Amino acid sequence: MRIRFYLFTLLALTGLYVADRLVGIHILSLLGAADSGICAQLPGFSCVDVARSRFSALFGVPIAVYGEGFFLTILISAALARFKEDIEGLSEGIFASALLAVLGSIALGLISKLYINKLCPYCLMLYGVNLALFLTAVIKIPGGLLSALKGAPRVFKRPGAWIMLGLMIALTSVSFGLYKYRLSQAKAEARAQKAQEERVYFEGIEVGMAPRIGPASALVQVVEFSDFECPYCGKFAQTLKEIHEENPGLFSLHFKHTPMAFHERAQPAARAAICAQRQGRFWPMHDTLFERRKQLSDADLEGYAKALGLDMEAYTACLKDPATQAQINADLAQAKALGVGGTPTFFVNGWRYSGALPKAHVEGILSMAAAKARKAAKAQEAPAP
Repeated sequence: MRIRFYLFTLLALTGLYVADRLVGIHILSLLGAADSGICAQLPGFSCVDVARSRFSALFGVPIAVYGEGFFLTILISAALARFKEDIEGLSEGIFASALLAVLGSIALGLISKLYINKLCPYCLMLYGVNLALFLTAVIKIPGGLLSALKGAPRVFKRPGAWIMLGLMIALTSVSFGLYKYRLSQAKAEARAQKAQEERVYFEGIEVGMAPRIGPASALVQVVEFSDFECPYCGKFAQTLKEIHEENPGLFSLHFKHTPMAFHERAQPAARAAICAQRQGRFWPMHDTLFERRKQLSDADLEGYAKALGLDMEAYTACLKDPATQAQINADLAQAKALGVGGTPTFFVNGWRYSGALPKAHVEGILSMAAAKARKAAKAQEAPAP
């Protein structure tokens, strides 16, 4: 059972992660978001279309929420079977649950292909996890697969199955409660976003010498005003980095230096970043400065530059170059003109947002901006009547 326990644990954790992603996609779909990342890689893929279909929920509860409850149940049940071997029927209960999950996966896959005419990549991942769980459950099962299939209808005559059912009900209820909370938060953030979009927009924000990550041709252009000594900026920088890694090509990010006057070491850190930029190492320095935002002494900054392999003679000369400070001053003047009152502040295709917003909120902003940009591009391409 030891090998099966580790396999069950790994598969359950994988399934739980993917199911959580699907819950997030379901929430974004209710807010009108478009597909992005892996969900938009192929013409036949669409997580949003699947999430918006009437087949994505059962009794008003998203199927992904049931998935979270199911994988948590498998996780706990496998541990009980491993360490509480006197509970009769747990292995059979896991087998029966995995069998039902596989049958459900087949049904949902056929519905997606034949009725919705789209496939959800994350759903396909879950189908694979369910199949792997079933195959793992078959390993060393008494009497073999045929015997287990014949005995599946009698599973509820044993206490292990009732324990699993109770766990499933309880854990799915908790998952549903968390889903409702996330949905209410996302709706509140969307309302705040809509209100903000209606009142603050700037056209053609000049990026100048700002370092960029992401394709220049991206439909979504993000201009971020940030401060290396600001803890919220560090959190937001990590959020943007994660979204960029998960959705390459979704947006292009331009970084603007806005060291706040009350942050003593923000100006020196900004100069260090600009000098790293001149040697093509801005983003590694950017990540280091945020990770070490409490260690920004001159000696610390010099150590980071050496660790990144910079030409130290050129780096030292850059720190003294008036053009370096001039670039910071230009960014500060632009921030003032755009009404940036604090950091982080960022602009998405001209719309202004403030604060280290939650990752799901930022993903929603970027996805909706991409959808609007695509719609506008198609409208321009359409022939005149």
